[in-house]
Amino acid sequence: MGDQRNVILKIRNLTKTFPGVVANKDVDLDIEYGEVHTLLGENGAGKSTLMKVIYGIYGKDSGTVEYEGKPLEVKSPKDAIAAGIGMIHQHFLLVQEFTVLENIIMGLKADKGIQLDREKHRSRVEKIVERFDIRLDLDEKVRDLSVGMQQKVEIVKVLYRNAQFLILDEPTSVLTPQESQGLFNIIGKLKQQGATVIFISHKLDEVIQISDRITVLRDGEVIETVVNKEISKDDLSAMMVGREVNLGVDIPQIQFGPVGLEVDKISLMNRNGRKVLKDVSFQIHEGEILGIAGIDGNGQEELAQVLWGTLSPDSGNILIRGSNINGLNTRRRMGLGMAYIPADRKKEGLIGTFQVSENVILDSYYKPSFIKGLGQDFNAIRNYSKRLVEEYKIKTPALNVWAKNLSGGNQQKLILSRAIEGNNDVFIIAQPTWGLDIGAIEFVYKKICELKDAGKTILLISTDLEEVRLLSDRMCVIFEGEVSETFRVQDKQVAEIGLLMAGGKRKEE
Repeated sequence: MGDQRNVILKIRNLTKTFPGVVANKDVDLDIEYGEVHTLLGENGAGKSTLMKVIYGIYGKDSGTVEYEGKPLEVKSPKDAIAAGIGMIHQHFLLVQEFTVLENIIMGLKADKGIQLDREKHRSRVEKIVERFDIRLDLDEKVRDLSVGMQQKVEIVKVLYRNAQFLILDEPTSVLTPQESQGLFNIIGKLKQQGATVIFISHKLDEVIQISDRITVLRDGEVIETVVNKEISKDDLSAMMVGREVNLGVDIPQIQFGPVGLEVDKISLMNRNGRKVLKDVSFQIHEGEILGIAGIDGNGQEELAQVLWGTLSPDSGNILIRGSNINGLNTRRRMGLGMAYIPADRKKEGLIGTFQVSENVILDSYYKPSFIKGLGQDFNAIRNYSKRLVEEYKIKTPALNVWAKNLSGGNQQKLILSRAIEGNNDVFIIAQPTWGLDIGAIEFVYKKICELKDAGKTILLISTDLEEVRLLSDRMCVIFEGEVSETFRVQDKQVAEIGLLMAGGKRKEE
C-alpha cells in the first residue's frame, strides 16, 4: 500500500456476496489523490460491484471503507454524491423524454419554492460544457441523442454536482477513437484540477494511455496493483485471465461461395420523418465477413432491425440466397437460416427474468426436439442447455439462474451459443464485444472466425474500427444512413476510413 497521507479512498477486507456468487472477497485497495486509477478484470471479476458498493448502490457484507481519512458509510447514491463521489454507469440513468438540461438538473434542490431556476442552472451548465469542451444541445431530448452523446450528458451531470472523485464504468465502450480521445482530454483536465478518477475498462491500449496505476481483479479478489509505466500490455492480459491471451486472429482464407445476403437500395424514415437509411446496398458471399464501421447513431441499429424484420423499410429489397424476404416476419426469417446477435444484449438478446435454460431455446422452443406430448420436454431442454453452457464456457451457478444475473460476457456467450447452434447460415452480428473484457473478446473472435470457416454469410456491424478491420474481408462505412462503397480492408488506411466515418469523401452519386 502507498503513502497513507496521499490516500483518498482506503478499502480493507471488503466482501460482497449475492446468492450463489462471491462478487468481492477481502478486497484491499488504496486510491491516491489526483490519480487516474484503472480497475481491470474479466466480466464478473467484481470491478463494477466494488465501485457500486462505494457509490451506495449495494451494501457491503463486511470490511471497512475510508474516504478522505474518515469512515465512509453510504446507504444510497445520494450519500455518495454528498461526499463528492460521482459515477457514470455503463448503462446510463437518463430519462429519455427529458431534455439534456432537464436530465442534468433533475433531482436538485429547488431554488424558489418548489421550482428550479432553469436559467441560472442553464448558465452554470453552459460554463461546465465550455470549460471541458463538451458539445451538447441543452434543449435536445435525450431520446434523440446517440449513445455517445448520452454518455456526455452523464459526465456533465456528475460534474455539475461538484464531484471530485469520479468513477467511470467502461466509459469508452460506445465511443469512436476520436470520441474516446475527447474523453481522455476531459479526464486530463479533471486530473489537472485535482480530481481523482477510477477508470474501469477492458481496452488495454487506452488503459496504458490514461492510467497512473492499475489494479487487476480476478474472481472477486485483487491480484495486484501496478504502476502503469512498469507493466506491459501482455503482462496485464495474463494477470486478468490467469493465462496468456492472444487477440490476433487467423482469418480463414477460403473460397467464397455465392451471394448469401443481398441488400438492394433499402431506405427508411423514422417516426420524426427523418431518413435514417438512404438507398443502402451491398452483397455478402457465403464464407465472407462484411464489416460496417461508423460512429454510433448513424443508422446501424435501424439497418440491423430492418434486416431482422423488426422494422419494415419504406423501399428496397432484402434477399437471402436470391429469395426476396421483404414482408417476412422474424420467425420466418429464422426459418430461412438467419440469426441476429443484437447490440443491446439485455433488451433484444435476452429475457432477463427467464432462466438460462429458457433463454437458450428462445428461438427454438417450438421445434420437435424440445416438445413432448402437448408440452415441452424439460429433460431435453436441460441436457441441451447443459451442453451449450459447457461448450461455450458460460459461467453460471445453475441453469435456473435468471439471465440478467450473468455478467455481460457470459450473456454474450449465451446469445452466441443460441445463434450458432441453431444451424443458421446468415448472421447479423452487431457490436459483438461491446463492454466485454479481453478474455470474452478472444472467445467471440474465435467463434466468428469459425463461422466464416464453415462458409457462413456474416454481416459485422461495429463502432470499434479496429475490430471491423481485424475481422472483415471487405468493409464499408455508414454515415447519416448512407453506406459507402465496399472496399477490401487492406486497400484503405485508418485515416481514410476515419474521414469516411466523419462524412468526408461521400459515395459518389
